[in-house]
Amino acid sequence: MQKPRLLVALFCASTALAGPASAAPPVPSTSTSAAVPTAEVDGAIAKLADPTPSVRIGAAQALSTTAPEAFPALEARVLEPGSGPGPMWLVLDKAKKSLPPGSPDDADVLIAVVTAGNTPAHRALALVLAGMKAAEKQGNVAGARLLVRVAVAHKGMLKSTATAGLKRMGDHAVAALLEVRNDADKDLRGWANKTLDGLGKFLPSDAVQVKDPQALADVLTAFGKTKDPDAARVLTSYLNADRAPVRDAARWAIAQYGNDGRLALKEAYEAFTSEKVGDDWSAKRLLDALVVAHDKVRLADVFKLFDEGKAHRDAGRLEEAVASYDALLARAPLFERRAELAGAYVDLARKKEPTDRPAARAHYAKAARLAAGTPLGATIDADVAYLDTLDLPDRGVADPSLLQRALASAPDHARCRELLARMDADSRRADDRLRRYALAGGAGLLAAILALLFVGKKSPPKTTPKAPPAHHARTA
Repeated sequence: MQKPRLLVALFCASTALAGPASAAPPVPSTSTSAAVPTAEVDGAIAKLADPTPSVRIGAAQALSTTAPEAFPALEARVLEPGSGPGPMWLVLDKAKKSLPPGSPDDADVLIAVVTAGNTPAHRALALVLAGMKAAEKQGNVAGARLLVRVAVAHKGMLKSTATAGLKRMGDHAVAALLEVRNDADKDLRGWANKTLDGLGKFLPSDAVQVKDPQALADVLTAFGKTKDPDAARVLTSYLNADRAPVRDAARWAIAQYGNDGRLALKEAYEAFTSEKVGDDWSAKRLLDALVVAHDKVRLADVFKLFDEGKAHRDAGRLEEAVASYDALLARAPLFERRAELAGAYVDLARKKEPTDRPAARAHYAKAARLAAGTPLGATIDADVAYLDTLDLPDRGVADPSLLQRALASAPDHARCRELLARMDADSRRADDRLRRYALAGGAGLLAAILALLFVGKKSPPKTTPKAPPAHHARTA
């Protein structure tokens, strides 16, 4: 909004009340936080070359207990090419022989390696052993993947150590082993199948017999990555799982099969719905229909409320529609189609605006949460900006910046555009009045000054001639 130019200093103070719009805070960079774990890992690795054994031992222990947020950095360093397997093998063999009989703990081997020296071979082997200990402590598929890769690295020098670690990880190791069943490395495929057989998880029906829900989701995801034909029917049995991570993993995995999963999906759909489908149904159409059918049954009450709310809104009963949707969200806060609910809250908010702005704001707030990330979300933000701008004059402020920001995201918002045009027109009229007042005030001030200078000026006093001195009179 254009600020008026005042002609006299008396009006300048009033223009200072209108300040610039607040600038958006800068988005913090994530590069620094991402670099911190990497720097910590690299710092510990550097200490493996320290001449003091106690410092090397402390560094190895720190690496073997790496936190989850720093583990990706450690994994990258462990998998980097280092010393050849020959020197590392000699160091490993000597370290094992230095231990007393009955010391099977890998931690003892790690300490023996770092105590023995700080040559490149010692440092490389210590890094790998510490990384393997850290991987096992992660207790998830990410840690298991590192053990799987190390098992065949360095010509299989640490395969037995990796196998033992994976067996201790149990269910959390299954997905990582399944993922390499189709690997180009023949030795890796063979070892993975042998290890799965040793865990009793060779068949897909056995692999899903895990207790941890996240481990199960990882297993189903692994099936999707490998597209194991024997696992397709297993996946369809989890499409309606109660736990969302498991259900989502199964749906993603079977979708990766494409038409190779059509038969399993067709059998599952016909068994669940008792409806026959034609040969023209693609795998995607079958999956979509099956997901809808599963969700309808699993969320029968939720969808009943959804249909009720939609019927109320279509009939103009906005309060009843919102009441149905409130009940729906109480049952299913993460309802997949929750963005479709936002429109009813927006309609009710607009209805409440003239009489109850606080209630309108509450409905807008709920609608914004439901429609986050959708085009309607920008419109809702603009509606709120419109309300906020209407409230500003009550606080003695007239600031169009809220409307300007809202229109940047929602340029078609008619109410914001109309209000902004009115504010601009009012501003121009106010500027004209201020100019007239300033000119009138200036003219009055000038007249007063002139009156003081000319009208109020006093005439100079008249001077009378002085009588001659007395001695002049006597002389005459």
